Amino acid sequence: MDKRIIFPEELRFCVLTYCYRSSKSRTDYYSSSGSENSSIFKNRDRSGTVNNIITAYKESSDILRQPYGRNEDEHHTRLGEHAAVLWKYNKITDITIKLRGVSYAAHKTVLSCYSKYFKEMLLESKGNISVINLQLQSVTNEAFAILLQYMYTANLTLTCQNIGDVYTAARKLGMDGALQLCVKILTGKTRHDVHSVYTYVTARKLGLTEAATRALRTMCKRFEQIVGTPEFLDLTYDQVMEYLKSDVLATRSEVIVFLSALKWISVQYMEREQFATDVISCVRFPMMSLNEILACHSPPLLPGILEIPQIKQVLLEGTWSVSAV
Repeated sequence: MDKRIIFPEELRFCVLTYCYRSSKSRTDYYSSSGSENSSIFKNRDRSGTVNNIITAYKESSDILRQPYGRNEDEHHTRLGEHAAVLWKYNKITDITIKLRGVSYAAHKTVLSCYSKYFKEMLLESKGNISVINLQLQSVTNEAFAILLQYMYTANLTLTCQNIGDVYTAARKLGMDGALQLCVKILTGKTRHDVHSVYTYVTARKLGLTEAATRALRTMCKRFEQIVGTPEFLDLTYDQVMEYLKSDVLATRSEVIVFLSALKWISVQYMEREQFATDVISCVRFPMMSLNEILACHSPPLLPGILEIPQIKQVLLEGTWSVSAV
């Protein structure tokens, strides 16, 4: 006895739905051939029926050869998001990287996908490894944590202070994607408005005096644009002092320099309060108009900073100088 193929309930529903939706096209075919009482239905004209089937097959052959439900972008995105969630909650991790006493849990497949260094290591060990003691002097813990996050989330948390370390670590680990992002910023192919800040900080750290000087000149020419960016707020004490002390700053008023100094101090006030007097001393109050310097006595940021004796004295001396003119 022949066996009947029984479709699962969900598949049967899909097939029935398709048949229902395609019934209209069959009705159109019937009507184009005449009424139901026409000879093609009475005599069951096989030639007419076969010809129509062959024509329909030829027209749909290309479509039938394509796999159904193919959406590679959505498919790969879902896999990446799933891996990111597993990593976030430390689930099904199968390897631990140890770097200077800090352990980082990860998945071998993710490491081998984004890092040539880890891929080569894992392939040589045939996957029979659960702990990697990373002994690379050029890879800092902060840079590695940033690159590990990038592997799972595609977010590369770059600042003007860490881009040099991230670049070095990405190059050592063979992470081309992260490396190219760093290069684009350092060469000015992206984020043109703050490119000079990244160059200045990186060159200064590497001891490239000439390059740092050129970058600082560019920063001075774009002073008002740069002081409104997070990169300005990320500058260290030494860097912001050198910047605000520059003899040439492209700004409409020294008041903007004063407000920029206050903003830099306010972002991390607990750590930067000790530098407040030095930073405010970079402001050249005598270059202000009388109205401008009087407005500085009631600043919109950190009004309590004027209670510091040294800052109060600098502001008063500037006020006397302007009033005397």
